[in-house]
Amino acid sequence: MPEPEPSAIHRATINAVCQSEWEAHKSDCSGFVKAVAAALGINLAGQANAIIDTMGRMPWAQLGTDMGAAARYARLDYLVIAGLKESAHGHLAVVVPSVPPLPLKGYWGSLGRIGQQDTKLSLSWRAEILPSVQYFAIKPPSQ
Repeated sequence: MPEPEPSAIHRATINAVCQSEWEAHKSDCSGFVKAVAAALGINLAGQANAIIDTMGRMPWAQLGTDMGAAARYARLDYLVIAGLKESAHGHLAVVVPSVPPLPLKGYWGSLGRIGQQDTKLSLSWRAEILPSVQYFAIKPPSQ
């Protein structure tokens, strides 16, 4: 996969959007991801599993399970979503740029609980399933 190109969006934008949307969606991972995406000019619909299906197609870049690629795209101001489909309800999180780039950090809501903000992504999934998490990236339109 080719290296991503830098975007025109300021580095703080995705973090700021996550911070502004987190309180309203801290108990709903798909609602949180949809709100962040909408604020960046990207339309997503449905619950986590449906959103993962959408991100599996163009114009989304499918990064597979490559955490390093997810970190690179996040540092270049792409909207990077971590997702894992599950039989009843999947789960999603927004990956945000961090220093150092690994471990990945992100924001997420959590159905029936309170999610986390600007926290190690490894806390969003059980350790044994974290290697199965898929990463997707899209360049938000210039704002």
